[in-house]
Amino acid sequence: MLISSGITTIYLYLDFVMARYAFPPDDAGMYTQAGSIARIICFLTGPIIPAMFPKVADATFRNDSVNTLFFRSLIMSALMILAVSAFCYAFPGIPAKVLFGKTSHQMEQLSRLFIIAFAPVPLFIFLINFLMARQNFSFLIIQLLICSAYTIQVMIWHPGIYAVVCMIGVYAYLAFAVALYHSLISIGAIRKRSAN
Repeated sequence: MLISSGITTIYLYLDFVMARYAFPPDDAGMYTQAGSIARIICFLTGPIIPAMFPKVADATFRNDSVNTLFFRSLIMSALMILAVSAFCYAFPGIPAKVLFGKTSHQMEQLSRLFIIAFAPVPLFIFLINFLMARQNFSFLIIQLLICSAYTIQVMIWHPGIYAVVCMIGVYAYLAFAVALYHSLISIGAIRKRSAN
């Protein structure tokens, strides 16, 4: 659980730390505000993850089949994430006024882009917990490489805020795809080819 919490924290807040050094103060402030709105998706859907983690761990300990539990949890999480994402995308000004007391057209545009880029992160967190419960650690190397590639690219290239959000989207969907692939292998839905 400690490992999954650490990985989750890095994925959630690494870009906030980097924004301070990569952008001018005004852009960094708007980036952080828009990113906070996108992270509402994680905060509102997060309670599903701690609820499912003990069940998966218990099923694994008892050698029960976790296929049904996995797919049911994934679908339920995806539906909730879709609902929260759709609301935040349609009305980004509402959470902006609640959190910061103000909004602007530019921040709402950036928030919408951030929401699209950030949408797979809650499911990625769910898969991290699932794989930890299954004691599957091999995917961590690939996730570390993905995170490192993003960090190096931002620090060397120094892109603008919209480009960084697009990069987050690419790496977030890639990280989710890798975690999903390893999860499907873990439950036997995909057979990993062994070398002859």
